[in-house]
Amino acid sequence: MKTSRRLAWHYGWQWLVVGAVLLCTVFAAFLWVADRMIALDLNRSFARHGPNQVSESLSMDQHGNVRWDDELQEQVRASGGWMQLIDEEGNVLTSFETPSDVPTHYSAGEVAAYAQGKSPFPYDLYIYIKQLDNRAVTLLYGVNPKDERLLETWLAAHSGDTGDGADALETMLEKHQAWVQRLNADGTEIASWNKPEDAPNRYSLQDIVMQTMYEERYGQRVAYRYDTASRETWLLHMPFSPSVPGVKAAGFTIESYDQLFVIAIAGTVAFMLFVFIMMAWWQSSRLARPLQHVMKWTESISSGHYEEPVNARGITHSERKNGKLKRNYRIYGDIMQSLQQMALRLKSADEERIRHETYREEWLAGLSHDLKTPLASIIGYAHLLSAKEYAWEPEEASEFVNIMKQKAETMDDLIQDLNLTYQLQSGSLPLQRELIDIRHWLTETLQDIFVLPQLSEAEFETFFPEQEVLFKIDTRYFRRMVDNVCMNAFLHNPPGTKLKVELMTEDNKLTLSFTDNGKGMDANTLKRLFTRYYRGTTTDETAKGSGLGLAITKQLVEAHGGSVEASSTLGGGTLIAFHFLLEVVQHELIDSQM
Repeated sequence: MKTSRRLAWHYGWQWLVVGAVLLCTVFAAFLWVADRMIALDLNRSFARHGPNQVSESLSMDQHGNVRWDDELQEQVRASGGWMQLIDEEGNVLTSFETPSDVPTHYSAGEVAAYAQGKSPFPYDLYIYIKQLDNRAVTLLYGVNPKDERLLETWLAAHSGDTGDGADALETMLEKHQAWVQRLNADGTEIASWNKPEDAPNRYSLQDIVMQTMYEERYGQRVAYRYDTASRETWLLHMPFSPSVPGVKAAGFTIESYDQLFVIAIAGTVAFMLFVFIMMAWWQSSRLARPLQHVMKWTESISSGHYEEPVNARGITHSERKNGKLKRNYRIYGDIMQSLQQMALRLKSADEERIRHETYREEWLAGLSHDLKTPLASIIGYAHLLSAKEYAWEPEEASEFVNIMKQKAETMDDLIQDLNLTYQLQSGSLPLQRELIDIRHWLTETLQDIFVLPQLSEAEFETFFPEQEVLFKIDTRYFRRMVDNVCMNAFLHNPPGTKLKVELMTEDNKLTLSFTDNGKGMDANTLKRLFTRYYRGTTTDETAKGSGLGLAITKQLVEAHGGSVEASSTLGGGTLIAFHFLLEVVQHELIDSQM
């Protein structure tokens, strides 16, 4: 997988995880807020919200005993209410905080009559029916709110008051921070007792309904009595005080929805910030640190140190002890591999450059010597010829000129070798290849080579196939290849060395080999045999050639689409073979004919 895809996959699943975490956080916060809102509603108005929660908490143990939540029981007690659980026959199965004036058995229609106000009952009654252990049970929750009791007490005292008890009634209202209003049929105030200055003087039908049902919203409890005869309404107001001051959440006491939402939002934001900080740290560990390592490595490479940076224990930061990449470096596996390959190539190129510089210095020293010797001869004979104090005979002057000519030709050969090797290296040498029978061409070429004076006594033999061998070559440069190998075989071996030249074809492959029985060479010389500027002569031998002959040969073989193989042992002779593919040539021949 490429680094770009790996990064895309990494960031994709990472943000999916972050999104899932944030969604879970928001969902958890929503559930927490909902739970705390229910608890807050229970504390504010247990009569309206509590009985349903109690009915949901009902359960029956293995002994058939009915159980309900202990915390809800405490809230029932704090609200001033009581509970009974009744079976289908009206029997009370269990009860909690039940007053003495509440029945212990109910007839079939009695509970409905109390709940619907068809029969008088001293308590506000709330009914919930539930299936429990395959039978229907009825939960009764009764409460006589404080504001209702206070209004009844006040109305009773007010109706019997003759004027002397007015102060006592006022004291009773002040004690409970309550006040009373008397309204006519239109909702306009007729009279009031202990009324605050900012209290309204008129109420609509909706105002009375809302204030009596949602006391927590208006911050006061409102009890009322309606007189059907006079169509007047009595209202008693007193401060709203929940049965429990508030709910505990995150170490805070919450008394309103606003506080609950602030804590939930603050907690969610804090957790999101924590997640983002952790993601930033994780990103720096998984992504930034490997990048810093890569940057440090590239800086090291630019300064010529190609090895990967290591820690104090000599272990690379990117690898484990077993040599595998660490998890946070795997995402940059392609980059690490490319950087390692680049470092190896640069190191190899640097070492190759140093070797070439060494060879070049050796070659320049040898070439300077090789050029200096014929040049010194040319200069010396030129001075002799130009000296006026000598009168040279024509034969002597002609001999001097011939020597100068030979030395100049030697210098010209050296310069041509240098020019040719750089043309081959730059790929600017044009080859003019033609299709020939290489057997006949080799026979003629070898005869021309071995008639040279320096090879006149050399012994060689050839082994060529009987059938025609067609191959496309540049005859000028192919002769240079053969010439270099043959000259090298005799000039660097003792007299009496024999050379075998063999041409073979097999499986569309052409092999031209040169095998001598000379002194051979060691492994180091063999390794550097085709290196430019290297001459395999020892220090006690006369340096012959430019050091470019076999290097040029190798480049010319490769220019013809082939390869060179060499093998040798000290005292065991030397083999140099050229390998070519005939199939490529045949295809080219067919294409040219078409």
